[in-house]
Amino acid sequence: MQSLELSPHTVDLARVARELDLESRLQQIPATAQTRGIHFLSLREAAKRRNVFGFRELDRILDRPRRSYGLYPVSELVEATAVAGALVNPIDPREGMRNIWRDNPAYATQTWYGRVFAKYLAPNPVTALRWLEISHDYIENYGTWRLEVRGPRCAVMHHLDEYFWLDALRGACEGLLVLCGANGRVEMECDSPFAGRFQIEW
Repeated sequence: MQSLELSPHTVDLARVARELDLESRLQQIPATAQTRGIHFLSLREAAKRRNVFGFRELDRILDRPRRSYGLYPVSELVEATAVAGALVNPIDPREGMRNIWRDNPAYATQTWYGRVFAKYLAPNPVTALRWLEISHDYIENYGTWRLEVRGPRCAVMHHLDEYFWLDALRGACEGLLVLCGANGRVEMECDSPFAGRFQIEW
């Protein structure tokens, strides 16, 4: 990976890849693991809004034609999100991923493919979280999401065999709370690179 000039920082993508253990992560993702194209399109638009689109390492993946409902290798989304996260936050690329993926729920509700999701947005986020749990197998063809409601204003979303970045999904969950109009927070606990949970309170 090249070093990218991004004022006021030079983004050393090779260093970022080492810090994220990206090569090992990509090697562990099954070749059959796929996710919907809507996530690639969302990432592309979020990168454009933050003026970090147009770099070769990112364009190489995100410039490919994709359909919202098509299934594509999640390993490509993992790599593109790592690069985008580093461009958004060269010091802490995981925080950069979290930042850029906060846009994902809002983008999804504006597309024909994700418009049905907007029907489940409500002041109580459990409605939308439950829809995501039930719809998991339509969103990606690997892993498990399990929602545990612990109280009227608290829920936990468990992730098992989740090959995508949990840091990015945390940002997406935070974006979901915003869409629901809920003033809340999302805390992340990781058991391994591919398993963990979000404690969601509002």
